[in-house]
Order: sequence, then C-alpha cells, then structure tokens
Amino acid sequence: MKRRLAAFWLTLSLLAALLCGNTVGASLMFGDVDGDGACATADVRLVMSHIVGRTTLRDDQTALADYDEDGDVDSSDTRAMLRAIA
Repeated sequence: MKRRLAAFWLTLSLLAALLCGNTVGASLMFGDVDGDGACATADVRLVMSHIVGRTTLRDDQTALADYDEDGDVDSSDTRAMLRAIA
C-alpha cells in the first residue's frame, strides 16, 4: 500500500510539474534512484542491493525504482532499467 501511494504521489507530482512548469519536479525520472538526474548503472546497483536486502530504499526512491510501474521493485525493474541505459 505504501508503495502504491508513493507511486501515486510521484506520478501526480510529475504530471503537475509538466503542466505547471515546475522544474524541480520535472527533473525526477523513473530509474533515477540516486537522484543524480540520470538512470545509470549506479541506480541499477542500488535497486539490486535493495532487492537482495542489503539496503533499504526510501519511499521516494522506491517509487522511482519501480521502473515498470507494476507496484513491486524486483528484477524486472532492473532489466528494464538496463535496457533503457543500453
């Protein structure tokens, strides 16, 4: 439930940013878990570390890590992120 709510708020803020021209919100992108402005291999490593339980992502990071937007952060997200990077 928390993940869905976080994803909902992230989606809502992204839509509002696009419609209202908010550059802070518009800089968020799916897959950019570390917040550096790009979906890169460092983000994939963070997500994989979360999946195996070595690290815990914050709610905002979890929403960005759910790349395929299915409500779960899992290996399908890392595969999709890697495809987008390549």
